[in-house]
Amino acid sequence: MEAKNYKISEVVPFITMVIFEGCTIALTIFAKTEITNGMSPFVFIFYTNALATIIFFPCSFVLHNEDRSLSLSFPSPFYLREVFCMEDLF
Repeated sequence: MEAKNYKISEVVPFITMVIFEGCTIALTIFAKTEITNGMSPFVFIFYTNALATIIFFPCSFVLHNEDRSLSLSFPSPFYLREVFCMEDLF
C-alpha cells in the first residue's frame, strides 16, 4: 500500500471542517449546560455573538489586507442607522 503525497491545500479544507464541527459540538454542549443551570437563552446568544465579534473582527483585517482600498465611509451610515434604530424593531 502506497502513501499518497497530499498538498497542504488539499488537506486544509478537511481540517477546517473538523475544527468547525468540534466547535459546534462544544458550543451546543455548553449552551445546554448553561441554559439548564438557569442562564437566559438571550443572554447566552449575546455572549456568544460578542465573543465571535471579538475573535473575527480583527481576523477580517488580517485576512482582507489587500482590500484596504475600500473606504469605510460607505457602509458606516447604514451600520450606524441599524445600531441606533434598533428600538424601532421592538
